[in-house]
Amino acid sequence: MKSPVQPEVVLVESELDIGLTSWRCPVSGGHWIPAPSYWQWHSQLPLTLKEPKTERKMDKIQPPDIESQLVRPAIICPESHCLLVRYKVGGLGIFIDRSPISGGIWLDAGEWNLLKENNFHASLHEIFTSSYQKRIMREEAHEALMHRFYTDLGEEVAEDLVHIAEWLKLHPKKRRIIAWLHEQLALDEDDFRPAQETEDKDAVFDRAELITNETDPNEVIIHE
Repeated sequence: MKSPVQPEVVLVESELDIGLTSWRCPVSGGHWIPAPSYWQWHSQLPLTLKEPKTERKMDKIQPPDIESQLVRPAIICPESHCLLVRYKVGGLGIFIDRSPISGGIWLDAGEWNLLKENNFHASLHEIFTSSYQKRIMREEAHEALMHRFYTDLGEEVAEDLVHIAEWLKLHPKKRRIIAWLHEQLALDEDDFRPAQETEDKDAVFDRAELITNETDPNEVIIHE
């Protein structure tokens, strides 16, 4: 079999993990995992490893390098010669490739260790499901909103508000508390206007007040 990223290079048989046979590219260091090899290895794992893992090592999480992912050329399955499909791995900033025909998986150098350190390796097949990919999109949208929230308000204020929100969610009378806060704050439409729109409106009133103060009420203004 030829390497998906180095078509002129022949893959060599290797052992990616104990009992997991892969085919390694001697040039790039990437690994091709045939589907039968993965499922045979997976069937021998202890049940504790097969359970879904939600916790990740935060020090390993990094923002995805979107630019490099977009410019990377399409790669070919070494078994079926079809185009590999890319799937995003949540929180790790990487994409992994899978063949829609053979089911084989291509991992770039170092990706297996990263997956293993974050407990993704034993449930690698779940990454290719639509439910997982949709969940990742929702999580990333939420993280983007939280980033904007912290940026706009500052970390200290944002943290205080997050703690208040968490406390309020669990309170049995949260609806009454929210109604009371709304009443105390006496919110009106101007409180929900975009900042620029509010500033423009204030500037109009300031100019109008200035003109009023500077104009003699007894002066007759003639428009030519």
